[in-house]
Amino acid sequence: MTSYRYIALVASSTEGRSAWERASASAIGRLTGFEAHRFGTRTSVLCERDAAIAIGNEGVLVGLVFRRGRNEPMTAVDTETQRSIVASHGEWLIRAHWGAYVAILDTDDTGRIDIIRAPLGDLPCYVLTNRSGVFVASDIDLLVTLAGYDPAIAWPMVARHLTKPDLGGRTTCLAGIDELAGGERMRLDSGAPTIETLWSPWTFAHPTRHLTDRSDAVMRVRGAVQTSVRARASQHDSVLLKLSGGLDSSIVAACLAGAARPTVALTLVTRDRSGDERDHARSVARHLGIPLIEADRDPSLIDIGHSDAAGLPRPSVRSFAQASLRIATRVARDHGATAIFDGGGGDQMFCSLQSAAPVADCLHPDGGGGPFWATARSVGIAAQTSTFEVARRAFIRVWTRGPAFRWPLASKFLSVQGKADGLAGAEHPWLIAPEGALPGSAAHLALLASVQSLVESSDPRSPIPTVSPLVTQPVAEACLRVPSWCWTRNGHNRVIARDAFRSTLPPAIVDRRDKGTPDGFVITLIETNRAQIRDLLIDGLLARHGLLDCAAIGLALSPAHIRKAKDNAALMDLVDVEAWARSWHGGGQA
Repeated sequence: MTSYRYIALVASSTEGRSAWERASASAIGRLTGFEAHRFGTRTSVLCERDAAIAIGNEGVLVGLVFRRGRNEPMTAVDTETQRSIVASHGEWLIRAHWGAYVAILDTDDTGRIDIIRAPLGDLPCYVLTNRSGVFVASDIDLLVTLAGYDPAIAWPMVARHLTKPDLGGRTTCLAGIDELAGGERMRLDSGAPTIETLWSPWTFAHPTRHLTDRSDAVMRVRGAVQTSVRARASQHDSVLLKLSGGLDSSIVAACLAGAARPTVALTLVTRDRSGDERDHARSVARHLGIPLIEADRDPSLIDIGHSDAAGLPRPSVRSFAQASLRIATRVARDHGATAIFDGGGGDQMFCSLQSAAPVADCLHPDGGGGPFWATARSVGIAAQTSTFEVARRAFIRVWTRGPAFRWPLASKFLSVQGKADGLAGAEHPWLIAPEGALPGSAAHLALLASVQSLVESSDPRSPIPTVSPLVTQPVAEACLRVPSWCWTRNGHNRVIARDAFRSTLPPAIVDRRDKGTPDGFVITLIETNRAQIRDLLIDGLLARHGLLDCAAIGLALSPAHIRKAKDNAALMDLVDVEAWARSWHGGGQA
């Protein structure tokens, strides 16, 4: 399996490129398995061998690229495609392809260079500007080694992360490191870099693009999911699937089985009943003929002082996931699997909402004529409230507010300063609703914004990558065209996805309403490590920089409060960020 680590320099001049190459020659020589690509007068690209596809003499594609509707990754760019890419300055890539790629193009004689990142692609694109020019890279290690980057934490951005932990942005939590988001193009010419949006989910969520036929929606969602799962699996001889027995991971299992891709499933069990889904996982594995391995999620495998996001520019990995990853990695190696697949992002892609927003869409003249009372009843069942209460909220939503989604702030345990710092910064562009937008579509896009930060924060250094194949450009485009009210029926959410795979999964799985949670496991984790958590937070870097309400944290760590479970997730979010900050602080930054 090919890895896709890369670093590229767009130098300020031809002499600047030559000077960087000379100064970095010894460090470049120590990069085992990397190869160099030079084009234009200012651009130099280093990437892992066989990770790049040449675009004639005018650029390279690094990563996985699929043509629309195809399951096999591209291995070369034909002449016609090259012309289209060059003429559009890379926009053709996004219109006719999808995947996990970054393209670097020098397409004309004007000195213009373009860098394009795939929408929802899990190959990162971090940006650093210094005296040599503009660097883009897959990971911070390469920027340290070859661009002279000296890591330092950007504490205001850490505060923003604490208030909006699931919402990324162009600015990372490391000083000087920005990120080119999926679907964006960075233009470099004689002036300052310019960021342009080439792909926006609003293009597909707009009412004029909505699918009016339910069977058509089911067919399109099924086709997009099958194509995405099979395509992402095509580069692996064998796959390990983390199978909970919930709908999303079961759909991934069905697609892998349908593609005859060798798959081993792993289900993880906690001591409390809410985390024990073995019966559901067994049902799916038996139905699809996939071998299933069962393992206990052991709290002793977790070191809460360690961050699996060490080396990443954001604290994007949660500590309670350590046990799952350790076990999955071991099982994958034992069975020769070269990737760990999961159903991550399914809730977001398949519009799992329990708000009145889809009901409000039914009241809108461009909402597609959705069944108001049936939708209100369905949302009420799921949210355990009355139909009339949901209807009341929908009317209020329509008449007193615009369609834009208001992102909830996670301000628990933050100091006054922490809250103020966290509110600063630009709004995520996907949360800005255009004219004619519907409230349900805006809420759906907010779900996608949260999963974007998950998938686009992957670590290309991982020896066995984790892949969330439901989070792809084709799946997003298909799902966004489905009106929000179509996703709920009789108290069930994600019903278009349920109907799309009803014929391939056990009925009890397709119609399952309950869902396992890690709450009990998190309680055990906090109880076991309470003293260490207190030391990490009250005597840690976050507190030292004035971001935490230490008195409130001390109260929440009392045994009585821990068992209530209300604030445990917020506490562990702080622990995760503290552990991440200490991983960088060990390198000397304040």
